[in-house]
Amino acid sequence: ENYDSLVDAPLNVGKFYTENINVGQRKHQIILNGKTFDMWDKKNSLDVEKICTSVCKLMNTEPPSGNKYQFIIYFIRGGYGGLEHDNSSVIQYDPYSLLNDSGYRKFLQLIGHEYLHQWNIRRLRPKEYVKYNYNIPVICESLWFAEGVTSYFDIFLPYLSGITTQTDIYSDISKLITRYLNSPGRFHQSLSDSSKESWIKLYKSDLSSIDTQISYYNLGSLVSFCLDILLREKNNSLACLLRSLWNNKNVRRNGYTRDDITEYLDKIDKSLSLKLNQFLDSSGTLDIEYYLAKIGLELRSEKIENEHGLS
Repeated sequence: ENYDSLVDAPLNVGKFYTENINVGQRKHQIILNGKTFDMWDKKNSLDVEKICTSVCKLMNTEPPSGNKYQFIIYFIRGGYGGLEHDNSSVIQYDPYSLLNDSGYRKFLQLIGHEYLHQWNIRRLRPKEYVKYNYNIPVICESLWFAEGVTSYFDIFLPYLSGITTQTDIYSDISKLITRYLNSPGRFHQSLSDSSKESWIKLYKSDLSSIDTQISYYNLGSLVSFCLDILLREKNNSLACLLRSLWNNKNVRRNGYTRDDITEYLDKIDKSLSLKLNQFLDSSGTLDIEYYLAKIGLELRSEKIENEHGLS
């Protein structure tokens, strides 16, 4: 239709293994690239179906891509990552990680993360990305919502799909918190600044980055976690907030800003928007233990030794 659509469309040439899956009434396609097709079986495809179905339930809609969606998966030793498109996602993953529970769960979370992006980022975008300028860095503070909220939900998708256990959720949240607490940069960079400075800092990291920066993926996920707890105390939820933005035609057309999020929070309790502003603008103030205690969880430190006996 236009240049944006061309840039967004992955082009694939080569020998593929393809398989069709059903998500509700919609048909999607899995395209596998690599030399390890034999490591993929019917159960994997069924689990991908379950993850996609859970995302649609989360958003309370059919997939906006209709019958066009493709999972383009490259099996690469040591590979990890994904890139969302309007009607597809391109994923790199280590096929041997599929053979252990933790690695397989991480794969399913990645599938869910990229699939949820067809709502949150591809069609529901920060205002700065609605009319995109390819010639300059586009500065935006809302990446915490685009990626952090999506990363928060992806943790729970395998459990919501009936594939993993509640213990797995605790394990994954523990890893998320451990990474945050092991990042001294959390005291120096706010979540809002992490989003705005991604062009000049996050993707140009050096040896000092861990001491001066915090990832909007990592901290954004934890802020989403805490905000969800606060919303649930008010008989609401982060999922309701996301669906509200999605169902707002003006926000979909013009893109969302912090004001759109705080407007939703103010209707519930004005203290929520004040708390969100603190989460976004202050560094090193997220009291994760306080929010865990609200849902009956306790944070405990654990000493882990490496192969050299060092902890």
